[in-house]
This record gives sequence, structure tokens and C-alpha cells, in this order.
Amino acid sequence: MYLLTPVSDFEGRSAKMILRTLLDSGWYVFGWSVHITTRIDAGDRICFYEKKVGVVANATIAGRPSRESPPSNPTPGRFPWAIPVKDVLYFFDNPTVVDAALRARMDAFRKRDPFSPWSWFVQVTHEVTEHDYELLVHR
Repeated sequence: MYLLTPVSDFEGRSAKMILRTLLDSGWYVFGWSVHITTRIDAGDRICFYEKKVGVVANATIAGRPSRESPPSNPTPGRFPWAIPVKDVLYFFDNPTVVDAALRARMDAFRKRDPFSPWSWFVQVTHEVTEHDYELLVHR
């Protein structure tokens, strides 16, 4: 499975700081509303969209989600699901901007106007195709 998940500034901490703290400790966390936690498994891939910036990192999921909160979780009550990650790659200095040109090449926008509103694509964690994932992580 290939996933895209949003990350934004939270409680005075930048999205970059939050991502580095979590991913460098070998974890990522999700909120209550993530509906795909039962399908996530080791070997799945995940990329991280920083709000108003673009896709800034990716990783391989190293195990199943659990309700065990890692010490690096900034707010366990808000983000109760944790997944172990490995093979983290950051590209903060060269993010993948999800502009109309990129959207026009993506499976997710095949039957949509790439110039129309697209926030639905980056507001929640969801599955993307392998093709879209590769575009999002510069491959």
C-alpha cells in the first residue's frame, strides 16, 4: 500500500520539527479518524505532505499500527495510533510541489480538472497508487 498523509504546524511546533522528531525516533502517529489503520502493514510506503509546501519526506512502514504511544508523540490524546517507520528520506529543501502540472499526470486526478480545487487530496491520510506515490517522492 502507498499512503499520503498531511502534516502541519501544531501548538507552536513547525511541521518540519514534528516530522523530524517523530521519524528520527522511528515512529509516525495518526489521529482518531484515520480509517485505514487496519490495512497498514510492514513494507507499505508513506509520504508526508507539509501544508502549503509539498511532499517533504517518505518512509517505509516497519510494522502494524498500534495504540502504544511512542515518547516522541507530541500529543498522544490527539494522535493515538502509532506506526514504526524506517528508511526515512527527507527532501525539505526540494519538496514535491503538488501543482496543476503534477496533478495532470496523477491517477488521482484522471477524471478531475487539475486546475480545480484539490485540497481534498491533501487534507487526510489516504491511499494513493504506486504511480502517484513515485511522482510525489521525485521518482
